[in-house]
Amino acid sequence: SHNDLLCLRLRADGEIDSSYGTDGHVRIPPGTGFDFLYGSRIKLQPDGRAVIAGYEAEYSGSSQYGVVVRLNADGSKDMSFNSSGIRTNVFGKNGSNISDLAILQSGNIALVGDYLGTTTDRTIVTMCLKTDGSTDTTFGTKGMVQQNFGTIANYGYSIVEQKDKKLVMGAGVRDAGASTPDLFLFRYNADGSLDNTWGLAGITKTHFTPGQV
Repeated sequence: SHNDLLCLRLRADGEIDSSYGTDGHVRIPPGTGFDFLYGSRIKLQPDGRAVIAGYEAEYSGSSQYGVVVRLNADGSKDMSFNSSGIRTNVFGKNGSNISDLAILQSGNIALVGDYLGTTTDRTIVTMCLKTDGSTDTTFGTKGMVQQNFGTIANYGYSIVEQKDKKLVMGAGVRDAGASTPDLFLFRYNADGSLDNTWGLAGITKTHFTPGQV
């Protein structure tokens, strides 16, 4: 058995919108060889299409890969997105997770998450997709910006686009032995380079002691 991704649409009065998908919901199963498909975040495009980010994995935890799905306004898969409505293995790394996404003014899709390295540390990833689901290779290095501070835990949490098209990404970075992560904010230019006019070379850090958060 497996666990599917479930997407529901509610009317303004809180009742299920039965015109969406099948009786108001859409079920998307994980790919072959995976046990569940988990949705982390959903955002609506101005045209009513929904973009869902998350990951699919095995119960054993041996395989986990980022996934992005785009649905039409009626709940059907948008076949103009990666020719299937779904893109799997988004970061190209095992142990990966997509935590958040932003629909950009250009129509592109910015993603943030992280993946497990060869040891116990994780690397933060910010990635940009074109409207058709392909990688926007003009962003960062081959479509990705990666941050790793050599600590045991680096997690990408959230991302938002400013009116000037710069991206602000929030992350948690925890040293080995620390009980709480430090909050890091990164501001990127539209091309994925760090905005050196902001913070310390585009990065700010806030340290929390146990009990503060």
